[in-house]
Amino acid sequence: VKNKHNLTESLEAYIAGETVDYKWEEADGSKKQLNTTKRTSVKDLPPHLIIHLKRFEFDFDLMAQVKVNTAFAFPLELDMYPFSDRGRPDAVA
Repeated sequence: VKNKHNLTESLEAYIAGETVDYKWEEADGSKKQLNTTKRTSVKDLPPHLIIHLKRFEFDFDLMAQVKVNTAFAFPLELDMYPFSDRGRPDAVA
């Protein structure tokens, strides 16, 4: 929720992913490295979708939970296809 203005922005950030380096050693002793993107997407949608907003964060200066009070907009209709594993632009068939 923090630094996001609406649900669509938050969902886009949720599925954006992060670059991860996987390293392993082969049986012959050689080392391999694979740069890949780790990401989340929705495979199957339930009949009723409940979305939990992370509206609290930990403030290390105060050493306490702080509520995020920024405005956040919800659409009247939500198309979840772009956030599904089939609707992502980089979807693998």
